[in-house]
Amino acid sequence: MKKILPLLLVLLLLIGTLAACTGTSESENMPTNYPSPTETSAELTPELEETLEPEEISSPSVPSVSEGVTTANVRVYYVADENFNQPSLSPHEPIDLGDADFYHEFIESEEIPQRIVFKTDTPVEDFRFLALKMTEDGSDFIVESTLYQLDELTPKEPFVVSWWVLSTAQIHRGISFVDEDGVTRYFAFHASGEDGALFFIEFEQA
Repeated sequence: MKKILPLLLVLLLLIGTLAACTGTSESENMPTNYPSPTETSAELTPELEETLEPEEISSPSVPSVSEGVTTANVRVYYVADENFNQPSLSPHEPIDLGDADFYHEFIESEEIPQRIVFKTDTPVEDFRFLALKMTEDGSDFIVESTLYQLDELTPKEPFVVSWWVLSTAQIHRGISFVDEDGVTRYFAFHASGEDGALFFIEFEQA
């Protein structure tokens, strides 16, 4: 019995050695071209970025002076003067009243230095400068009063008013006139909160 035990120990050691050698040879025979974790992430990143790239969203257009025109070709512009809307200070082309032989004028207050001018390509009748009130939900306008009235607005005689933005959300002035079809049209006007461009919003008066 004492002779058998040493033999068993020797056999166990031999079996362990053979097993270790077999494991090493198997690992040596395994393919080594698997990418490393960093290589894998680098290869997948471009595809991932392409998948997650957000869609381009076009920014909303901002009304400009050229869009400040009604269907009857009544336009509104800023007036050029020493304080406001000089070409070097304003992004919009101002109107120089020195080029007009005559113009109608309504000054609400001498404390309001800024002025705008309404010009038309074709004569419109019963032109009115209006004080407006917005409805509580801000979706419509109500004419509170007529501040100034002309029997006719013509291309040769523009209409100038003093004007200021009450707030970026509150629209408080407008115009009305009778177009070539005999229909009375109502327009609120305001300035863009982004660049100050003037624009019209047509509405119906009950």
